[in-house]
Amino acid sequence: MSFNSVVSQRLGKLESFRTDQSSVIGKTNRGTFKVTVYSDQVIRVCATQHADFENFSYSVIAQPLQQKINIDDQGDHLVLKTNSIHLRIEKNPVQFCFLTSDGKIINEDDRLGISWIGEQVTSYKKLQPGERFIGLGEKTGDLDRRGAAYQNWNTDAYAYNKTTDPMYSSIPFYIGIHQGLCYGIFFDNTHKSY
Repeated sequence: MSFNSVVSQRLGKLESFRTDQSSVIGKTNRGTFKVTVYSDQVIRVCATQHADFENFSYSVIAQPLQQKINIDDQGDHLVLKTNSIHLRIEKNPVQFCFLTSDGKIINEDDRLGISWIGEQVTSYKKLQPGERFIGLGEKTGDLDRRGAAYQNWNTDAYAYNKTTDPMYSSIPFYIGIHQGLCYGIFFDNTHKSY
């Protein structure tokens, strides 16, 4: 495959959606997404270029909420509501925006949203004013991870220094903090990630 033949493709335009016990499953012109409610404060977003999802995780042991979810079709977007979080799902292109119940943005996709280049998937997020990031497991450098790039891949990092990355333990979880709000994102993926 030549470099010129590789094109970035977003999740695309929502064509249809359905709900089940605790999830909304959306079919787009370029893939499928599944949003599952685990509690009033925990929502899982999965996306694939394929028609279905592999229902397996090495790390998530929690079970989804066992009640019907509340989803509202508002024309150009869907709104999923819990007591704590509202998730706005734009339809064209599909993008996800998490809000507090009173409408403050917690975290939102950038205009590219979830995209693929070949088999490589990227999730683009908007940086909120004054936003800071902590986490990602054993990493060198500043506690505030903003402005830096990191690799999630465990390695034996003998004689490491302040710029060594990756290191011994990778935890694909970070906390974002801005404007008196905080949230966490766990990237449930065992592959090497950046």
